[in-house]
Amino acid sequence: MNKTLSTVLVTLTLVSAPALAKKIPEWVSSTPTGQSVYCVPAGSNIDMARKVALQFASEDQGRGFNKVDVSGSESAKTIAHDGAVDSQYNMNTETIATGMKKSVQLLDEAMVDGSLCVLVK
Repeated sequence: MNKTLSTVLVTLTLVSAPALAKKIPEWVSSTPTGQSVYCVPAGSNIDMARKVALQFASEDQGRGFNKVDVSGSESAKTIAHDGAVDSQYNMNTETIATGMKKSVQLLDEAMVDGSLCVLVK
């Protein structure tokens, strides 16, 4: 019984390892030049996962800023009293950056460990 179970486990291991290795495309671990890979958890809704991955890709690649506005204030205060020194510094800033959303081209997609990975250009 133990010998049969061991043989089955070894056979499954030998068959499973190459099969699993073939399921992950090379572009997932070694992204081609000029292309990008984005992976999101897929759950049971592959269409939604595809939309989310493409949204991430277009936002990430569209990060060229047309305009950056920075506003705010800062203050520094140092008080010396009876040999003790107390320093305080405050900075409040707001940065607003605007840019263009870039459309991306879906080249390929694959399921990897429960996530949908998309290759885009």
